[in-house]
Amino acid sequence: LQAEKVLVLQYLRHPNAHLRGIAAEVLGKRPADEMVVLYLVGMLKDESLEVRQCSASALGDLKPQIAWEPLRKLVENKDEHIQVRQSALLALPKISKEAALPILLERLQENDLAIRNSAIQAIGEIGGKVAIQTLLAILRGDPSRETRQIALNSLIHIKDPLVAEALVQMALQPGSVES
Repeated sequence: LQAEKVLVLQYLRHPNAHLRGIAAEVLGKRPADEMVVLYLVGMLKDESLEVRQCSASALGDLKPQIAWEPLRKLVENKDEHIQVRQSALLALPKISKEAALPILLERLQENDLAIRNSAIQAIGEIGGKVAIQTLLAILRGDPSRETRQIALNSLIHIKDPLVAEALVQMALQPGSVES
């Protein structure tokens, strides 16, 4: 098992970015240790978009608190590629739901639809009263049909009786949700 980890870690330094990305994904599926986490945090600065994206996802899967700040910085860096920001955005609530919620709510104000939609998805994964209220407000009034659909899907995955009750009420009100 240790030999396998050493081999995967060697691939993190491989000249082929695709292989580095695969190595990051593999490490995200294994039990975390400090060395692996530090390697993955370092890979968030890789020149390859694919490697940065895979490393952010892997860190979300491993849930190390030490990755919180580098991932938060990626989310807030508007010069970073959208796919990397999305992966970091989805990783944050896996590490800390409570700390991620304000950051996700801020992302709802962004102009970029992909970032907003990823934030909506992550808010749905967090669940709770604030998430339900936020998603219902999006469902009722967001101008983007795609965004409303993501909000609805996120609501459906929240296992709370308030969701069903609110959706029934919305369905009974004519014109409450635009198609």
